[in-house]
Amino acid sequence: MSSLKPLQRLTADVTIDLNPEIIVPSKKDGAYKLRNATVHMSRPINGRWSVDSVTGNGAVQYLARTRQGMGWRKAYYQRTDFEVTPELQVLVDEAVSLVREDCRKALQSGTVE
Repeated sequence: MSSLKPLQRLTADVTIDLNPEIIVPSKKDGAYKLRNATVHMSRPINGRWSVDSVTGNGAVQYLARTRQGMGWRKAYYQRTDFEVTPELQVLVDEAVSLVREDCRKALQSGTVE
């Protein structure tokens, strides 16, 4: 017999729209300009939510061909190899809080645990 109850939430994905965009350092080199970030969370049965990963939709920084400075590529791709800055960490913590609050309200209403 499984200990899993019907309609129990064990995973959650929250997408955060970053407006204005946030510049985060790449783990390899350079930086990314993130347009949005997705927080992937999970929890054990009757446990606390934990963040599994944070991915983002970002543009790559490149050196301009002129002496006027740095530029950004126009294409945005899904990125996983960036460092979470304190500014982004605050938004991730807010996302976790929202999921916890949503689960608490659902539990009180009796629809989902």
